[in-house]
Amino acid sequence: MNKFSRTARSVTFAAIVGLSLGISAPGAFAQDAVEAQTGNVALANAASLINKDQKATLTIHKFGDPTELGERTGEAKDREKAGNGTALNEVGFTIYKVLKTADGKTAINLNTNEGLAAAAGIKAGDYAKFVDAKGNVTEAGKEIIEKKGEEQKTANAEGKDGVTTFEIGTDHAPYLVVETSPKEGYTPANPFIAFVPMTKANAGENQGTEWNYDVHAVPKNYKKTPPQKTVTDQDENGKLAQAGDVVKYDISTTVRNIEAGKRLKYYYISDTLDAKNFDVMAETTKFAVSIDGESAAEGDYTVSKDRGSNAFRINFTVDGLKKLKSGSKVNVHVEAVKNSSEKVAPNQAIEWEPSSPSSDQDVDSDTPPEEPQPGDGRRTEVVQSRFGELKFTKVDAKGEALEGAEFKIYQTKRGGRCEDYSKLDLDKHAFEVKAQDANIDGGKGEQESVFKSTKEGGVHVTGLHVNDFVNNAPATDSSIDGTMTEYCLIETKAPKGKELLSKAVAFRLVASAETTKVEVPKEVTTWEVQPDGTVTNVKTAEETTTIDVPVYKPVTVTVGDKGEGKVVNIDDTTPQLPLTGGAGVGILAAIGAAIVAAGAWFARRGAKN
Repeated sequence: MNKFSRTARSVTFAAIVGLSLGISAPGAFAQDAVEAQTGNVALANAASLINKDQKATLTIHKFGDPTELGERTGEAKDREKAGNGTALNEVGFTIYKVLKTADGKTAINLNTNEGLAAAAGIKAGDYAKFVDAKGNVTEAGKEIIEKKGEEQKTANAEGKDGVTTFEIGTDHAPYLVVETSPKEGYTPANPFIAFVPMTKANAGENQGTEWNYDVHAVPKNYKKTPPQKTVTDQDENGKLAQAGDVVKYDISTTVRNIEAGKRLKYYYISDTLDAKNFDVMAETTKFAVSIDGESAAEGDYTVSKDRGSNAFRINFTVDGLKKLKSGSKVNVHVEAVKNSSEKVAPNQAIEWEPSSPSSDQDVDSDTPPEEPQPGDGRRTEVVQSRFGELKFTKVDAKGEALEGAEFKIYQTKRGGRCEDYSKLDLDKHAFEVKAQDANIDGGKGEQESVFKSTKEGGVHVTGLHVNDFVNNAPATDSSIDGTMTEYCLIETKAPKGKELLSKAVAFRLVASAETTKVEVPKEVTTWEVQPDGTVTNVKTAEETTTIDVPVYKPVTVTVGDKGEGKVVNIDDTTPQLPLTGGAGVGILAAIGAAIVAAGAWFARRGAKN
């Protein structure tokens, strides 16, 4: 067998099995390209020549979550190998005919020895850059690759899922294959190059002797765990976070599959805190990052904070990227003080991770992290905290306003009721509430624990956490296993000349049947950040996301018969007691003395007679 005959077959097989950027798990093929030697030696027989009139096909068999990786042959039998994973339908692929080498200097033509040799060193990564996000060929790539038809999606074919076949016809060439519409929840497979036709039975140490015009590729990829965000506005003891308290957030992510010896080219986690509720620049706003349950080292990440958008981003450094492996669990813990009486605090985080393994770098590479493309991030679900207010008027028995009454509010533990406790033992079974007094600086000041009635008798407490929705989930109201809490209003100082309320007044903040739309803080799509994390510029999304939230109307409490929202104090009952000193006592003493004197006079008179 002559030298070029062996080389040509090796080159062709290497092209289809090896030009997927060296990523074995998600791509269809995974060996490095083999350098070809050129020559004009004639091929040995007709079977080893490409029949330019022979029609060819390229069939894609799409699988997800493989358990093992086997040898690829480019034949239909590759589909049946154990460990391929789950066949996936509705995955879109687009193919592009490779016309020239990536530098645009040399034409590629499988029907000539020179053209075939020119294809020997081509790699998918050099051509994938000529395909934009919509699957179209960029201006720079128009003379280098050519889109072949439209996107095709995998489906059931002859009882087998995950199949789509491209009719190549006699347009023999290397084809760049790009997964342009990944299945939701999965990372896309690496772009790869398939030679159609390719040398048959040339895998491993074999030496093929004929061409395969029915080429089969089995690209695989892995399910991507979506990022999650949780909010903690009720602690493990059942205490609710009020205005002025710390609200805690956790952003949990799972790193996608990364081939051994590779690392991600970037990894970021960003979040825009609601500026109506929190201040990302405040000293009380704190961040902590962990990888697989262990605190990340100081040099593994930086924190960028932007005052204008109220957003932050966790930026993994090169050292941090080297520690992220397939399936690594990353957690960003955020603590922020709610600084207003705003009724809803919505929040959504974003994980920024390269979706295509073709971009992964060698694990030892010190190349600085790149910036992601706008829109590449994966969003968490929107979480929210809800708050309400208490309003009532303090009046006397005539319905006239009373100034100077003082109140405290307690919150029961989960399932607790105010009626179960006396005023004296609430401290043992409930939490004293600190919130904002709307009558002081419009409710924008410091937390208050004592709430006083104004000259008009008004008491207005804002920033109270609702009772029926905690930690982004409904609270249950059950006598057996209920988790709903209750507020207990206690009068600690009566107005002058009035009696204290004798027992706690219970109230709850629960949703009405009405709803309203609330804007979610806009995400930052583009960050310009220095290596130390300092922000130089950001761009926010133009569109606005809204969510429907129940309306929490101000709660009122009523005591007495002066109308809804009126709390009546009766007059002081002290004057109804008998007097214990002063002029009244003197009169009684004088009367008693007169009676005694009269008795003595009558006694002496009787003795004389």
